[in-house]
Amino acid sequence: MAIAKVPSAPAPGQIAMVCFNRIPQDNPSFKYQRLGPMALTNQQQYAARHGYVFYGDAPPSTGSPACWEKIPAILQALRSHEWVLWADSDALVASPERRLEDFCDPAYDLVMQCPGDYFQRIGVNAAAGLAAMPVNSGVFMVQATSWAKEFLQTAYALKPASTCSGFWDGIGEQEAMAKLLKGKPQDLARIRYVDGMQSHPALLGSGKLFVHFYGNQASHLIPTEQVDAILQRWENAVRSDGPLPADVARFHWCCIQNKQAATAIDRGGPERFLYGSNEILLGP
Repeated sequence: MAIAKVPSAPAPGQIAMVCFNRIPQDNPSFKYQRLGPMALTNQQQYAARHGYVFYGDAPPSTGSPACWEKIPAILQALRSHEWVLWADSDALVASPERRLEDFCDPAYDLVMQCPGDYFQRIGVNAAAGLAAMPVNSGVFMVQATSWAKEFLQTAYALKPASTCSGFWDGIGEQEAMAKLLKGKPQDLARIRYVDGMQSHPALLGSGKLFVHFYGNQASHLIPTEQVDAILQRWENAVRSDGPLPADVARFHWCCIQNKQAATAIDRGGPERFLYGSNEILLGP
């Protein structure tokens, strides 16, 4: 299938950013309640800085985990834009001077972060890791090609007919996209893997566009009064459109830890999320 050609450096108006935040009814952490609104503000500021169109309204809930609804939101934006960037509502722009045009390449349908540094950190062979999970849909770009639209539509068709929870339950749109690519490995040639699109907070370095505060329901380690002070400081920084504070590990934990120590679901402590205990308990 032919790939539609666009200029190698698209005009800002040809690029759209899409993100939405939905606070689930069962809400054990501050991830969606506090980080989500920060992400919408931060991403909208970045879009305005560079002249990108920003879509931040949440679509009507279908009862499925919100991760699935990013696909129709992206497809809607692709109707009127040559390129669309999706960023989850737990991702903040860390290097606002960097432009999305740096990642656009008309020879590719999808643009995603190369996970090499992450695989190295967890001790997984890069080739084996990429074969197991060839996509990271937390932050990625899509070109308005026929193949890309069909790929997203086919992935969306794999959405379970029903779900028991508003939370992602291990079978999300990323897994659906990976399943399609594993079935047609030749389509991996349509993905451009880049460095600097997004980063785990523990791997954040200069020039990384997004820092992705992934995860949820981690062990309750930071006292509630400290959590609120840290979150307020980050909210103030985002609101003023200033640089993000340096305590990314503690902020990450404030967002994803369980609000209460005695919680039925505990997804693990610092090591589970690539941190040492002192990074969470003491900060920088």
